[in-house]
Order: sequence, then C-alpha cells, then structure tokens
Amino acid sequence: MKIFVISHKKVELNIPNDYQILSVGKYDGKIDGFLSDQDLESISEKNKSYCELTGHYWIWKNTNYNIVGLVHYRRFFYKGSNLINNERISKDLNKYDIILPNKSYLRETNYSHYIKEDGGCGYDHDLKLLREIVLEKYPEYINCYDKYFNSKKTYYYNMLICKKDLFDNYSKFLFDILFELENRVSIENYDDYHKRIFGFISERLLNIYVMHNKLNIKEYPVYMPDTSKFSRIKIRIKNFIKKILP
Repeated sequence: MKIFVISHKKVELNIPNDYQILSVGKYDGKIDGFLSDQDLESISEKNKSYCELTGHYWIWKNTNYNIVGLVHYRRFFYKGSNLINNERISKDLNKYDIILPNKSYLRETNYSHYIKEDGGCGYDHDLKLLREIVLEKYPEYINCYDKYFNSKKTYYYNMLICKKDLFDNYSKFLFDILFELENRVSIENYDDYHKRIFGFISERLLNIYVMHNKLNIKEYPVYMPDTSKFSRIKIRIKNFIKKILP
C-alpha cells in the first residue's frame, strides 16, 4: 500500500510511513529529495492544465502496489484527529470499493455550478465537447453523465484510495477521455487558472465513473493543515445545511 501526497512545492509534513510525497509539475527542475512525476512514464509537462492528474498518471503507469491513493499536501483524509492509516484503509477496503472525501451538496446543479465559474472562457462549450466524447467512446456512461450534471451532489478534490486494479480501470477511462478532449478544445485564450480545465473536469468524471459502476463508497472528512479548526467546522456545517435543505 502507498498513499501518494501530491505537491508542487517543498513542504515539511509529518506523515505516516504509508504515505509518500510525489512532486508534480516541476519539469523545469525537480524538487530535491522528493519522488518526482518527471521520472519514468510521465505527463509532467501537462501540469499547468492537468493539475494533480500528472501525479495520478504517474501512479497509474509506474507503481504496482496492491492499494494506492492520492491526496494533496494540503488535503488529507482523516478520522478523529489523525490521518487514516494502513490498518484502517485495509479494513475499509475489505468492505468498500473506494475511499472518497465527504460528498458536497450544492444549491444548483453540477452543470450550472461548473459553467458559471468559467470566467468567460466558454466552459459550456467544453462540456458539450466532453459529452460528445463520452457518447462516442463510452456510450454506456451517458445516462450517468446526464444524471450527474443534473444533480446537486458531488465529490471534489480528485482524492481517492482504492485497490490498484480499480485505480487502473478508472485511470484508463479518465485519460482516454481527457486526452481526446485536449485534442478538441482550445484553451489558448484561457487565463492560468481556467487553463486547469482538465483537472476540474476530472473531478466530474470521477463521479460519473463511480455512479455508473455502482461503487460502494467509504467517505471521510478532509483535513486541511493550512485551515483553522474553526474554518473546517464551519465548512462542514455549511455542507450539512445544504444537504438537509436542498
């Protein structure tokens, strides 16, 4: 088992032995002392638009652990006051297919929530292209695609832990779609933030994959070391209110 902590900068983290920092995106120079997504089979050069997915791709192509996970240097799964460890993860995955962050509840549909964040870049058009690609390559997923974008519930952050065979299957689905989308969409006029389109879209594709395959999900809260305890509680309360008052 190995849970990879994706980071784009040098950080000092006190993490369990089951966790391994994986630096991403530093194709102009690696982060000294860290495992790097530049090595072996890599798409590190795409990091500005693929975000943590360059690390996800590296894990898919270059590791053979029985169980793998992806978290961030500023976002972890936790239970009580501790990060979830090897023992807890193994126990969970004997009963569940995948570990994901607590579900988020929106005031609007996933579709409207996504396109309103486009900053005038045309995310509506990008989602039309995405739907075309899903329909062409994975037509059996299209009902779940439509159901997800019409719903008000979602999993965020591109964080997951599961057995490697499931991770590999999902990764094939994910990158097959994203690489084709990259061929069709133009992001030349997007600002640096909105060029992260493939990272943003992958969050939605994970939901669609989970829904279609009817995966049994274990949820955990997300611990953010750079956020105060009060702020974390506030976020959880707001999400709970949205859940009970849709």
